[in-house]
Amino acid sequence: MDHLPVCSDLVHAERVQPVHPCAWSRPPVRDRRHFPYVRHHHAEHPLPEVFRWNILGYVFSIICSDALSTVCLFIIAGLWKYVKLKRLDTHLWRGMLAYSLPLVPDAILVYIIGFSDQVFLASMQDTAVSAIYSIAYRVPTLIALVASIFVDAWQISMVNNNTKEEQITFFSNVGNTYSSIVFIIASGGVMCAKLAMTVLAVPSYYIGWTFIPILAVGAGFNCLSSFQKSVYLLEKKTVASFLSTAFSAVINIGLNALLIPRMGGTGAALATLISYVALFLYRAIDSRRFMPVRWKVPRLALTVILLTVQSMLMLFEPPLWLVWQIALFGAVAALNSREMLLSVKKLLHRA
Repeated sequence: MDHLPVCSDLVHAERVQPVHPCAWSRPPVRDRRHFPYVRHHHAEHPLPEVFRWNILGYVFSIICSDALSTVCLFIIAGLWKYVKLKRLDTHLWRGMLAYSLPLVPDAILVYIIGFSDQVFLASMQDTAVSAIYSIAYRVPTLIALVASIFVDAWQISMVNNNTKEEQITFFSNVGNTYSSIVFIIASGGVMCAKLAMTVLAVPSYYIGWTFIPILAVGAGFNCLSSFQKSVYLLEKKTVASFLSTAFSAVINIGLNALLIPRMGGTGAALATLISYVALFLYRAIDSRRFMPVRWKVPRLALTVILLTVQSMLMLFEPPLWLVWQIALFGAVAALNSREMLLSVKKLLHRA
């Protein structure tokens, strides 16, 4: 029962993935008939379309989906066996409240970090820039979704009865492998920025590809900060998780206010990148109080340098820029392939 709060949070882990709240929405324009190429988020929540409840129906559909998943978890996991109405464990109730309450403002701040750039762009620039930025944000959203597949494969394994040293070794191995996967995907996102915008948007929105390299690198750091958050969840230090997210939110909002008037959408992308880098560094340092994850710093630093050079070359488009992109993507993949190969060998050995 000690780990039920952790398991419950893992079930809803997708809620705290770095998915931009406007990433699948229509551009904010008056006449939407001219934008059939943009997928509407209601496709995943059909209640608004069926009952015509608009925003209320959208919120109600989310409530229904979460309630259904909770009921399924309650039945499939046999949690009903632990319900004892005659005797309430007040100590357990206090512990569960102390664990879960900080996660509420934490989740709100996560959405603020993802949504504040849209608000600032719409108010300081215009709706066209906001719409272009929203479409460009689909690439880091996809990076986060692909990375979440690998997270789901190991998250349940972190709830175990191993010794502290075994847990540190486990988290270190998984973290280094996960960082390799994330940054290889991010490098591919940078390389395919123009292609992605060609597929996702009409020609008039093509300029949005310039936001993608910065956002793709930011998505990589966001994934790593989400990994570090699992340390807080395992150790039931959710207040520390909330404080780290608040720290990142303050940086994001401040930089949005400072950079967007001067740089437009590029300023919003830089604010997002810097806030996610700050969030990762904060959690990597602070979480060492509970579980010192042994990051392979030289490889991580070299990978970040290669990604920075790749992004700059993509934005400045020097001669033979495509050759440079392919070469740098190969360098990032080669530098990080060893971690993935070792993990695959371990999995095959266990099988």
